[in-house]
Amino acid sequence: MTSWIRRVVVLFCSRAWQLGVGAFCLLGVLLCGVSWWLTAPVEKTGAGSTALPPNTVTAAPAASGEHTGTPAGASPAQRQAIEPAAWPETRLEGRPAKELLLKMMQAVDRSFRLVHSYTMTFRKQERINGKLLPEQTYFLKVRQDPFAIYMRGIQPVAGRELIYAEGHYDNQVVGHPVGMARYLVPRLKVPPDHPMILAESRHPMNQAGLGNLIRKLLGFRRMDLEEPEEVTILDRTMTPDGKRWLRSTHIHPQFRPGRPLAQSEILYDPASRLPLRFTGFDWPADGNAEKPLGERYCYDDLDLDAVLSAKDFDPANPEYEFHRF
Repeated sequence: MTSWIRRVVVLFCSRAWQLGVGAFCLLGVLLCGVSWWLTAPVEKTGAGSTALPPNTVTAAPAASGEHTGTPAGASPAQRQAIEPAAWPETRLEGRPAKELLLKMMQAVDRSFRLVHSYTMTFRKQERINGKLLPEQTYFLKVRQDPFAIYMRGIQPVAGRELIYAEGHYDNQVVGHPVGMARYLVPRLKVPPDHPMILAESRHPMNQAGLGNLIRKLLGFRRMDLEEPEEVTILDRTMTPDGKRWLRSTHIHPQFRPGRPLAQSEILYDPASRLPLRFTGFDWPADGNAEKPLGERYCYDDLDLDAVLSAKDFDPANPEYEFHRF
């Protein structure tokens, strides 16, 4: 009798476990199905009135000789007008350094505005809510006007894709996760300053790209002239990989509104004068003299002759992974 009861109990528990697992799996399938059903097909996201206008700029001829930072398609008059200022051979600081750097950044800004679109590898490391995140690497496609950007994760999360195109997709970022999350949430559309984006970035996505960095730096260089106590140092340096750089160091003695960083170091390519390395240090905590690393950005493999079209910023691009199936 005891053996019979034991068999009944075991059978009941086994059946209950099977039913529980089955119900759990069924619930998971239903949740995935509802999520995918509520996600609009990607063809509707990138078609019709939301499609970006075609890129009518033809490929610029390759520049010959040393690259000067002037776009290859610029006219001789434009090239002469945007020639950057000479960099000092020895250390320079004080107001002369500020004036020279401002003049150079104005030339770089004029030059880079002539670039229609470009691609590059972008590496960044940022401190978010007091925690220094690991370095992230992305491949970027950027069009400057109207601003549009495509980002594909390389590491530590490979395959994640994000698209933002000014004036399209409701001015929101279209993205998709990777891994198991892809089965639950096939695609998302959020504002460029959404908490999900700012959880991994100190800046909204519509402020990304080298052109936006140049314009921000130009604004800070104008501020430097109005602040005698701000320290600007120009010199030259070499990174561990043996590459030579022009360098500017900026030190701010005290916190001021509009000064998010206590100190910054910028490395410029000697030929193009483009700021391809940026390191910023946050304001130290009370009673602490150390300035913690706040943000570091590296722009590599820059292709200023890249010809991009609306397809490059369209989630319906068959080369991308925004599709539900």
